[in-house]
Amino acid sequence: MTVVRRLFVWVLILGAGAAAGFAALGAFAGPYVPKLDLLTHFVPFLAVGVLAAVPALVLRPTRFQVVAALLALTLGVVACGRLMLPAYLYDDLPASGAPQPDDLKIIQFNALDGNTRYGPIRAWIIAQNADVVVMEEAPGFGGQLEALGYIPSCGICGMAIFTKEKPVWSNSPTSDWRIVRRVAAARFQDRRGAYTILAVHRGRPTRTARVAQEVADLREMAARTPAAGNILVGDFNSTPWSAALRREEAALSLVRRTRALATWPAEAVSHNKLGFPFPVLPIDHVFAGRDWATVKVERGPKLGSDHYPVVVTLRRVRNRPPG
Repeated sequence: MTVVRRLFVWVLILGAGAAAGFAALGAFAGPYVPKLDLLTHFVPFLAVGVLAAVPALVLRPTRFQVVAALLALTLGVVACGRLMLPAYLYDDLPASGAPQPDDLKIIQFNALDGNTRYGPIRAWIIAQNADVVVMEEAPGFGGQLEALGYIPSCGICGMAIFTKEKPVWSNSPTSDWRIVRRVAAARFQDRRGAYTILAVHRGRPTRTARVAQEVADLREMAARTPAAGNILVGDFNSTPWSAALRREEAALSLVRRTRALATWPAEAVSHNKLGFPFPVLPIDHVFAGRDWATVKVERGPKLGSDHYPVVVTLRRVRNRPPG
């Protein structure tokens, strides 16, 4: 039994060491090597792997095994902490005071192609009474939302924006069709002032050429209006631990309001067939410029998609009309 136990301890230590090594590569080399940055998206799973060192320490290991387990645990905690802690401690410019009538409530939801739970989704959106609904993979929901009084902006695109206020401009299929497939945009001028809603549905990080073009198109569209008033919403297929996403956030001069709110997976209905009891990866995000303060951030219920919806309420605190 002693030999079997020691072999099992080594299995745990080697597993923890491998997880710690991958996390370290993502944390320290990812910002410089894009392919290693892909490892950062799996940090929650790597963190679980690192914790395999803990049972190894209580199974009467040899002195050498203790040292090896502690090294793996230390490296893993440092690497995972370097990546994950900033996302949870992130300053999302919180608002103070009670809710106000002019607060802007936004829903972000990848509804999933083929999802037919129109009734529950419709009832949930009615209950939320949001000002803006951004949906990806939702061609079947356009009529449902229009019946609720929402105005579509680029409603047939991969990213559909629906709003209660009529936009003063949107890149509908008759305007800027060249990049409308990658970025949906709608500009508003109302009691909150001038602002722009931008919506994206990113490819997976492994599709580097596609993502690079999507990033370029977004930057081109976002540069047309002042960054301080912009609001960026979408399914980014990228976690906040990714160096690439952090660089993009800085380049756009926006602040992530969803911190590290996990949104995937929700239900085992996609090609991934993963049915976790709770979400693991934060890949749906809402960003906003510094004219906006964060009032509230919530995760919605399961609604037939592999993504949970996100609800973010913002308050205009600068550059709004007087009165």
